[in-house]
Amino acid sequence: MTMRLLYLLSWTLMGLALTMCGRATSQIVDVIPTHAQQPRTHTSLISYTPPSPAHDRIISLGGEDMLADLLSVGIRPSAALIEHSTAELQDAQIDHANVQILRTGAGLDLQQIAALQPSLIIGTRSFVTPEIEQQLRGIAPLTLVSSEPARQYAETLDLFGLHEQAQDDLNTLHTSIAHASARWPAGKTVSVAHIRQGAAGALQLGEASAARDLLAELGFELRPAALPEANGLATLDGESLVVFYDGQQQYRPALAWLQQQPGWASLPAVRKGHVYLIDRCAYPGFQGQRQLIERLEQLLGG
Repeated sequence: MTMRLLYLLSWTLMGLALTMCGRATSQIVDVIPTHAQQPRTHTSLISYTPPSPAHDRIISLGGEDMLADLLSVGIRPSAALIEHSTAELQDAQIDHANVQILRTGAGLDLQQIAALQPSLIIGTRSFVTPEIEQQLRGIAPLTLVSSEPARQYAETLDLFGLHEQAQDDLNTLHTSIAHASARWPAGKTVSVAHIRQGAAGALQLGEASAARDLLAELGFELRPAALPEANGLATLDGESLVVFYDGQQQYRPALAWLQQQPGWASLPAVRKGHVYLIDRCAYPGFQGQRQLIERLEQLLGG
């Protein structure tokens, strides 16, 4: 009997100690880079048997999202138009080997596209304007799909006979969103931003629209409701603050830069210890959405 009492007492004291430790650290800013959680290795969330499309020289004119979706199902286009840079593809861990990257900065180079002798061009209205649509149709068969991520994924896969697979994936995604949103109380506030490299190389705080859209769908109240202005730190007054930064930047300099900003210490998320840094900015395509949901669940909890 004495041994049993000692056993119970030891567990009780251990529980009290853990509780006190939790209270003692609750004021510490909780900054969690992804590389502190798990290795940044590329893993496919979806298992596909790569289709055998009739077209073997495909040009993708749908930005990073479309390129990511095509590669995720085993279709490697000959060339792809991207909106940002290959650094973002590397940040998102997208293997774009043997894919010629086309830039949006100077507009579409129709001669360059024609020289590639494509058998099929896939694009969205975001990149294929009515002014160049007919010219592209004179080069190769052209299919335009939706610019909305979920519909773009479904319509792109439908071109290659993967309609059922796309619907199953989208149903799974919607189930994941419903499950995740049910874990959080209504009205929970969150702020989100990116640390970006400015024109002069200096760090600056910018918007994080993809993450904002997903957090809103998950049921969070975004603070501020509108996109924050560059370096608008004071407006990020949610109970939690999620900051994304380019994985090529160093974690400690990014954190040090944040902590030097005026008003940092007075932010509600900092005072509560609910600040999270994620060393990846880009989550393009369908798989990117799924990876982002999983990451936000890990960080924000229930």
